[in-house]
Amino acid sequence: MPHRVLVYTDLESLEANPDTRAPEREMELHLTSNMERYMWSFDGIKFSEVKDPILFHQGERLRLTLVNDTMMPHPIHIHGMFFDVVIDKATGMGREDHKPHKHTIVVKPGEN
Repeated sequence: MPHRVLVYTDLESLEANPDTRAPEREMELHLTSNMERYMWSFDGIKFSEVKDPILFHQGERLRLTLVNDTMMPHPIHIHGMFFDVVIDKATGMGREDHKPHKHTIVVKPGEN
């Protein structure tokens, strides 16, 4: 076949990122679910059992690591926010100041 599949490491912003500050804090969220009922959750907590929101502060630089503990790919869209995609440096992702700027990303099974 004369085509190839593009992956996140193939992406690069056309313009330099305007904000290259280091993250002020880090957060890890695990995507969990009940595959029989196709219900997603974060860190094993159902939406109906959530006590407090996950806080993102305006102007803050936050590193959010999403770990998909399920057997299904899951798109993540954080309403009202864009984020820079950071891939492990060992993968050879492009220039540090040209990270792709996205509002939705697909987290594959077993991936973070």
